[in-house]
Amino acid sequence: MILYGIHPNAQRNETIRTFIEEHGKIEWGEHGRNRTHRYVCIVPVNASEKKLFYLNNQTASEHDQEPSIVFVRIIDRDEPLPIPTPDRDPFRGLYQKYPALKEDEDVQTYIEDHSPERYKEESTGTSQTRVYFIDEVGIFSEYIVDLDDGNIVSGRYLSEDQLAVNRSEAIEQALGRQPEDAGVACALLMIRDDDVYWEIAVLEGPMMEYALIPAEKTTSTPPPTTESSCSGAGLALGGIGVVLVLSWTRR
Repeated sequence: MILYGIHPNAQRNETIRTFIEEHGKIEWGEHGRNRTHRYVCIVPVNASEKKLFYLNNQTASEHDQEPSIVFVRIIDRDEPLPIPTPDRDPFRGLYQKYPALKEDEDVQTYIEDHSPERYKEESTGTSQTRVYFIDEVGIFSEYIVDLDDGNIVSGRYLSEDQLAVNRSEAIEQALGRQPEDAGVACALLMIRDDDVYWEIAVLEGPMMEYALIPAEKTTSTPPPTTESSCSGAGLALGGIGVVLVLSWTRR
């Protein structure tokens, strides 16, 4: 089947494989979402009232068995795919909130050189904020900005090729204990107490869980993490030269 030849992870996914086996002959196509992810839509040729689509990470090497499927959904045949209208400037709202970001030379240089399409904003104190500009195409990188009262305090560039554990290795660890149909929604490099960690968001059905994985081999004690309602979560494992999943958090 051509679909399996182009997207071998589709054949490895039980939900997709079962859907195709049940309906026989299919038609399929890919639909844009952004530079890194595309929807793959599978429509039975017969009179089925359903179709299947899944979100696929285009940056993953499926033929090297890298995980790529973020989630799988079966919907009504005539239901449109949830394809958002692209925003020409994905940071427009962020600039309105923090004008200093648009005026900062280092921030704008990173955006011009890497063309990130995603960002994350988090509060780190009463008036402190951390903003992550994220480039997921090719070599994963981020530019992380700390602000206080809207003013830039510091900026830091991170790239997976500078770290002991790259994105693919972190994803492999995060999915190690997960069911076959679990997928990765996103990955993020985070700084905690000056140490760098991968935060891997794993989607299993309707539940999202987060794995915190050291990006640098270290013998230091990991930072505290949000308490999880998962059974067996909150692992604090480590050792010299060993990189393991430190914790799971469900949000």
